[in-house]
Amino acid sequence: MAVHHKNNDFWGKVIRYILLNYLQPYFLICLRELLSDGVNGFSPLWEDGIEIWKQLCDKVENKKILAERLIYDTSRCTCNLDTAKELWSILITAYKKEGKFEEVIKLIAENIELIQQTGHEEDVIEIFDNKFLNQVYKLLNPDFIIVTTLDVYVKNPELQLTENVSRVLEAIVDNTNSIRFFFTQLLVKQKLKKLTVDNDLKIKLENLPNKIEIIGKGRMEELDLQDDYKLPNWIGIN
Repeated sequence: MAVHHKNNDFWGKVIRYILLNYLQPYFLICLRELLSDGVNGFSPLWEDGIEIWKQLCDKVENKKILAERLIYDTSRCTCNLDTAKELWSILITAYKKEGKFEEVIKLIAENIELIQQTGHEEDVIEIFDNKFLNQVYKLLNPDFIIVTTLDVYVKNPELQLTENVSRVLEAIVDNTNSIRFFFTQLLVKQKLKKLTVDNDLKIKLENLPNKIEIIGKGRMEELDLQDDYKLPNWIGIN
């Protein structure tokens, strides 16, 4: 929108009016203006950014629109972690108020590879609290199945990792294209140190396929193409 070039006071009011009144078809463009600034820490042009976001999260019925835009803007830059965390906390709270907490958990799980494309993969642990991430993790397979299966035997040393269970784990690994969360590999290696495992299975578990970056960047490229549109016959500064 390049509203920072000239007359920002006027255009800033227009953008806020469009956002708070959910006016179509301009809402998504203005939402991009808010959140692309917001995940970077909110510039002076958006001193009221958090308050605007709170109002949007309360007023907009289709919160998936807000969540999908925030996922994209969080993922596409080395964001300001404190601000990103606050934006997500406000949105998640709004989902809870409407009894739709499971929806936002599912949405993050569906986009977990994408949201790990910030400046550092571990940023996701800073942005979301542990309780929320644990709920997301339960939807991530094969990660959750592998980790919880191993955890049963770590917590119950009197049990033996039976041949049947080993076969099941091996079959899961053999049919795994990629783990979905970067922390899974570390968890698996920690648990293997406490277990007696068949050597072939141990090697496979220690070297789980990891295509998180490839999958995440591929999704990012798709979204970049959708986001990088230009008005026809437009002459201006890009």
